[in-house]
Amino acid sequence: MCGDGMGCRRRAYYKFVSEPALRLRPGDQPLPVINDEISIQDRVIADIQERKQLGISRYGTALQPFNGRDALQDLYDELIDATQYIKQEIVEREERSNG
Repeated sequence: MCGDGMGCRRRAYYKFVSEPALRLRPGDQPLPVINDEISIQDRVIADIQERKQLGISRYGTALQPFNGRDALQDLYDELIDATQYIKQEIVEREERSNG
């Protein structure tokens, strides 16, 4: 047993990053710094669970296949929105750094 459940993953990660294939090559970003923060994957899982509950409360069901909607069009629309949010953040960062 690994105790808190993180020990096994940390040991596996340390073993993984020590493999020769993960050595930096020219042009690579540095390897990630190991820390005690909640993983991005766990944060995304929590976000998905929250969105599922929102969908259930808003539409009476979780997102399901064959629901009568065009998933590709929905994705395209969402990506356009996401692109606009990215551009907004870029502009605002530029303004803050120049101002």
